[in-house]
Amino acid sequence: MAVAQKKKRNTKEYENSKILNLTKEYKNLLLVEATDQRSSFLQKLRDLVRVDSKIIFGKRKMLIKSLEATKISKINKLTTKMAGSFFLLFTNRDAQEMVKFISEIEVKGFLRPNEICSEDIVLPSGIVKINDSDVPVDFEKVLRRFNVPVVIQQGKVICQEEYKICEKDRKIDVSQSKLLRMFGYELAVLKLKVLEVFLFNEE
Repeated sequence: MAVAQKKKRNTKEYENSKILNLTKEYKNLLLVEATDQRSSFLQKLRDLVRVDSKIIFGKRKMLIKSLEATKISKINKLTTKMAGSFFLLFTNRDAQEMVKFISEIEVKGFLRPNEICSEDIVLPSGIVKINDSDVPVDFEKVLRRFNVPVVIQQGKVICQEEYKICEKDRKIDVSQSKLLRMFGYELAVLKLKVLEVFLFNEE
């Protein structure tokens, strides 16, 4: 029990120290709503802002306590709005410039099963290609497992007729999700919304 309490205390102290250091390293803090937090989205988002910013995810209560522990005046302006799915974005970029950037950004990823497809995706008849390159012959067995009508002719994987992978405004299943990923169709889009902006030099 004592070991668990010590570990919990050490974690809390580490988080408090990390957040405090970030408030000193960066000029501005944005609270950003992100309803979809799949890892592929988050990695792309981090890559887009890593030059002058840092994204922090964590448990709501711990983040609130860590921010309050900084004793920065009026930080409750931001912490009172920390609810739902969100992340903290510490940045040295101009606050309004970052707000505009976040509001316009669209991070794409692959659809998961039971998500709705935004457009019809059709595999055309003829030689099967991915990124303009012919797929290898052993790809034929993979596609057949998904009931795609393919054959091998003269060393090429041929789709015998148009095959609709998914239909607009319809939920996709596991097989469709795998096919979309296989052919590189990123149809899921992460839209972000800035909920609050806090300027450390205007506290």
